[in-house]
Amino acid sequence: MPMQTHILTLSCDDKPGIVAAVTTELAAIGANIAESNQFWDRASNRFFLRIAMDAPKSHDREAIERVLRPVSDRFDMRLSVADATRKPRIIIMVSKFDHAMLHLLYQIRVGWLDAEVVAIVSNHEDSRATAEMEGIPYHCWKVNKDNKQEQEAKLLDLFKETGADLVILARYMQVLSDTLCRKME
Repeated sequence: MPMQTHILTLSCDDKPGIVAAVTTELAAIGANIAESNQFWDRASNRFFLRIAMDAPKSHDREAIERVLRPVSDRFDMRLSVADATRKPRIIIMVSKFDHAMLHLLYQIRVGWLDAEVVAIVSNHEDSRATAEMEGIPYHCWKVNKDNKQEQEAKLLDLFKETGADLVILARYMQVLSDTLCRKME
């Protein structure tokens, strides 16, 4: 049977039976667990689980999430399933010092980091030539206390427009607001 690899991540308050409930549902659809990691943060009583699995191609990401919905509701989980064969889409944010951005681009080029850079955002023009050389859209948005909210709205729009999965602050020297971070979480 053709299989596809997925990554399941979840978090919830810790209670007995979480792993058993999740893995029982995965087994019922014919999924095979390749890797499993879990952690209980005793201070916050939060439980975190990451499972890499092969599932029948007939069960795509949405189908797996649908199968797990009763378990998710029962334990009040934050749960997501990602297609492991899809490269994560990232936005790199950089200020003047570009060494962290250059290292990320190098890791992608040599295959150490399996990701696609969909945009580079900066508050300076310094990295535009690098972005153009790499064929990556570059956005220079100057940030100050008067326009910070407007610039963060642009970033959120870009995040949605590009289908980005992650924003990496590669020596970006502006603090992102709690509101923006929650919206992108």
